[in-house]
Amino acid sequence: MIWIIMQVIAFILLVVIVSSCSNIKKRLDNLDKKVRKMNLDQKRGTTMSKLITNSIGKECYITDVDAFQNGNVYTILDADDEWVKLSHRDIYKSNIIKTEIMRIDSIEKIEFINTEAETEENSESVK
Repeated sequence: MIWIIMQVIAFILLVVIVSSCSNIKKRLDNLDKKVRKMNLDQKRGTTMSKLITNSIGKECYITDVDAFQNGNVYTILDADDEWVKLSHRDIYKSNIIKTEIMRIDSIEKIEFINTEAETEENSESVK
């Protein structure tokens, strides 16, 4: 009788151990996916940071990750690996210039505005 009870307890323990191991495997797989995503985000942020740093002083429209674009024309003032410093005129009071600091990873899209001088300069360099 004791032998049967011990076998049942051993079987239950074996089932618990096997199920916890499969749960651990799922957790490790999820962590692995998260790490890969973070690495891709970091690589994207580094590339975006270089592009933004090379565009200091240029005017642009910025769309954030929530696909929100407020219509402001931003001027890129400064940038590092994680942050970008922007300025723009207030929509309601055009005599007020606002300065914002935004995380680079929250930027979805940047549309640069070519002025006539830049367009002429670019066309002359192509000739």
